[in-house]
Amino acid sequence: MPTAPPQPPEPTYYYSQLDQIQGADGVWDLDYRLPEVQKYATFKPDDKVIDLGCAEGLITMDIAPKVRHIRGVELRPQRVEAAQQIAAERGIDNISFEVGSVTTLELETRSYDVVLFLGVFQHLSREDKWVSMAKVLSATRRSVILRTPLFHPKNPYRTTRLAELCQQMNFTLTIYPRQETRGGSFMIATRL
Repeated sequence: MPTAPPQPPEPTYYYSQLDQIQGADGVWDLDYRLPEVQKYATFKPDDKVIDLGCAEGLITMDIAPKVRHIRGVELRPQRVEAAQQIAAERGIDNISFEVGSVTTLELETRSYDVVLFLGVFQHLSREDKWVSMAKVLSATRRSVILRTPLFHPKNPYRTTRLAELCQQMNFTLTIYPRQETRGGSFMIATRL
């Protein structure tokens, strides 16, 4: 009886094991965010992209083959370690991950073609929210991909204020509203 060919080693990371690296919400985030990013966002082969709040980098890695380079920034070190490990296992070499926060990160003006800002905006403090959003828009050459709830009881004018900020900084804001409260609505701010 012939022997089976040797199998490659199993990867050390599995979507179902995210809870073991304290990132269980990564699966839920991926299921809600990735289809919209794939459907509405435009990436070009020469793009330089940054993913702010990248978690374990699952969306970041999905975009990597479509662009020149993508940088993932995440607040939690264990998530950055997981992202680095997954990228290495997958042999993705046009990607980098680092620990950081949009509130303290230095972003040069118009340094990225596309900025992913998925599920971060609503978690920022009132003091940091609008300063950080202005910084993100300033760092963008083409578009910001944003995911946040359209309405919050403590800030009922969030969407209006976001649209006004985009307009002041020469962006149009396209909103793809969701009926579900989980995850917020998908938006694209495009530089005019």
